[in-house]
Amino acid sequence: MKVLFDTNIFVAAMIESHPHHPISLPWIQKVRNKEIIGDISTHSIAELYSYR
Repeated sequence: MKVLFDTNIFVAAMIESHPHHPISLPWIQKVRNKEIIGDISTHSIAELYSYR
């Protein structure tokens, strides 16, 4: 399965206090475990880079 991740998923996965952290982090872990294929657009990469 291929999944296109938006910026909000990465932000929620990185911040433990984020209300959607418990939902987002397992999706990122599935990519790391090669259970799914994760994609991200260049626009989302730019947004993530600018997020502070």
